[in-house]
Amino acid sequence: MRDRTEAFHEWDEHEDKRPLGVIETRLGGREWIMGADYTIADISMLRWVRNLVVEASRPGWSAGCGRRCSGG
Repeated sequence: MRDRTEAFHEWDEHEDKRPLGVIETRLGGREWIMGADYTIADISMLRWVRNLVVEASRPGWSAGCGRRCSGG
């Protein structure tokens, strides 16, 4: 029988990845969350998504948002 802590960590890891899948689907064929334009949706999602390792899965979007937020 698995340890409850191990089972929780497996569940937690899956739950972290599920929202990234939703975002990945939304970004499919788009440069930004809402389409062709950078919006408040991208700004509001950036910090949260970075915490879920978007750097590895969508580095272009993450870097683009970072440049836009810094005025670059």
